[in-house]
This record gives sequence, C-alpha cells and structure tokens, in this order.
Amino acid sequence: MNPNLFAKGDWQDVYKRRQAFKLEVKYSDGKRIISGHSVD
Repeated sequence: MNPNLFAKGDWQDVYKRRQAFKLEVKYSDGKRIISGHSVD
C-alpha cells in the first residue's frame, strides 16, 4: 500500500484521493488480508 494515498498533503486533496481508492480488510482464520485498488 502507498502511504501517500492516505494522510499526506492538503486535506481537500487527501479527501479526493480517499474517494478514489477502495481498501478492504478481511479477517479469516486468524489472518488479516488487506487489498486495495483505485476506483473510477
């Protein structure tokens, strides 16, 4: 994951980047699975 997509820069820009990115966190059998992708 790119940490620059989450909390760096002007808040208006951060908000726009968060709108364009989907992050999923799943827990199964004691394991954490993190996946993410950009959204059009």
